[in-house]
Amino acid sequence: MQPLMFLSGRRAEEHARQLARALTRSGDQASVVIHDRSEAFVGAARYAPTSPSHLSIVG
Repeated sequence: MQPLMFLSGRRAEEHARQLARALTRSGDQASVVIHDRSEAFVGAARYAPTSPSHLSIVG
């Protein structure tokens, strides 16, 4: 997947989180890595799959 660029940091984060949640609903993992305009690392989040076919019951 290609990196996306936005002029607004807030809009970029919101879009990235929405995209990540959509990917997890289809059973995929997703990661959001945030960099500022100078390309310095700002933060990251991981999203686990939420599709029932990828969930297992332990016990």
